[in-house]
Parts: sequence; C-alpha cells; structure tokens
Amino acid sequence: MARQTIVSESTLNACYGELFMYDVVQAGWEQEQNGFTPNAEHLLTHLVKDGFRKDFSDQELVLSSIAPDNLMYALRIARWAGSISPKKLVTPVYDFMSIDGNTSPNYGTDANRALASHRAATDTLADLIHDESHASTTEVAKSERINKALRCSRFLVASCEFHLEDFEFDLRESFENRLSHLRERFGIPTL
Repeated sequence: MARQTIVSESTLNACYGELFMYDVVQAGWEQEQNGFTPNAEHLLTHLVKDGFRKDFSDQELVLSSIAPDNLMYALRIARWAGSISPKKLVTPVYDFMSIDGNTSPNYGTDANRALASHRAATDTLADLIHDESHASTTEVAKSERINKALRCSRFLVASCEFHLEDFEFDLRESFENRLSHLRERFGIPTL
C-alpha cells in the first residue's frame, strides 16, 4: 500500500539545523568529534534501550521522547556517515520494510509498525557496526556505510511517520520541546 511521506523536507532541514547547533556548535553530543564508529556505538545503546524499555503505544511518551528522539537519531546518523543530506531522508513510506526492498508482514497498529521500524533501524546499525569491527568484513562494511546509515535513518523517520499517523501531532514542535528539555537537563543555553 503506497503512502505519502508525512515528514517534510523543510521539517527535516529545520530540525537538522537546530540539532547541529546543539550537538556540534554547543557540544551537546559529547562524542561528536570522535567520528562515526564511537558515536554510532553509543547511539545504538539508546536505540536498544528505547526499543526494550519504552511503550511505543503510549501517546504521551511518543510525543515527549520516542518520536523526537528517533528523529534526532536519524539526523545524527546521517551527519556522522557523511554525504547524507536531510533531503535524502524524505521518502514515501510504503509499509516500513519496503525501504529495504523487502515485503513486510501486517503489523497492525501504527504503534506496532513504529516499533518494528525502530527495531529495523537498530538491526541495520548493529549489523554495520558489527561488520566494521571484523577484519574480514571491515573494508566492505565501510564501503557500504553511507547506504546502511541512510537505510537506518529512513527506518527511524518511518517510525516517526507511523506515530504521526496514529497520534496526529506536530513532529517539529515535539522535536523542539525535546531539545529544550535536553538543553535544560544538561545546562546548554538556547542561542
């Protein structure tokens, strides 16, 4: 079933700019300068914890952290991998697995599809990190980094889109609220 994208290029560009300011200019993401692998490894721990610990059907939790965090993760992975502009994350979402060219089963509610898409992103990033860490697969894995990072980021954006359909909220507002919360929590001022 074909679906139009819900997350617009302008939303992605605006959020990318705000996150870049927080992460890079203000050093909000502590490991930023360490490159792709340490950052991706740390982000993977967040994806795993969110996938196991958070209720993807809880509207308040989705709006306050799950959806905006997934958008932040998607934008960070794209930035760290290099050569991935936010525009490349705008894609019509078919059923979430079509991003990877596979046919997906019917997961029912959007919350279930949002979680399944989140898990697909987690799996994609874990495979990339794993393959880059083995001497026998590192060169091939590094040559595929941009494509796998893009796939991972698209899965995370798709997760946001399923939540948007289910709960009908403003993702940019949710993103800005989450970033404001992080600024307050870690003592990073708004510029």
